[in-house]
Amino acid sequence: MEAAARLDRLAPGDRVTAVVWRGTVTAVAKDGVRQASAGEPRDEAQMTAGLGTFAGLVAALGLAFAAASLAGYGGQVPWTWRSLGRPLLIGTALTCLGVAVAALLIGLPWWIVPAVAVPFVAYAAWQLHRYRVRGLTDSSPAP
Repeated sequence: MEAAARLDRLAPGDRVTAVVWRGTVTAVAKDGVRQASAGEPRDEAQMTAGLGTFAGLVAALGLAFAAASLAGYGGQVPWTWRSLGRPLLIGTALTCLGVAVAALLIGLPWWIVPAVAVPFVAYAAWQLHRYRVRGLTDSSPAP
């Protein structure tokens, strides 16, 4: 409360430091007291990092399906859209969104998003692939 009161007592001729963004004053500071306006740019790149991480992981998923197709596995279970592609796409989207929103709300830096989402999605893809392959090779009789 005292900080706002000191900036309220500014008089003509007082020396202040102002932050200008695109021709508009967005913050004023004097004697270590700073007051920002609503138009001040904020460094909240977490959602952008989430979108970029999602795009990169979708590209990796496409690359994996292309490599499987070139290797002769394309269209064979588990390398189908229904068994592997769709669950990974949905899981990747939810993971990137969840990590980005959590980082934004907690105030973590943007680089946390790919650092957490990429290993999580890679592990989930590996486990899902193992599960699908195990279901194909399981020769136990049905109950």
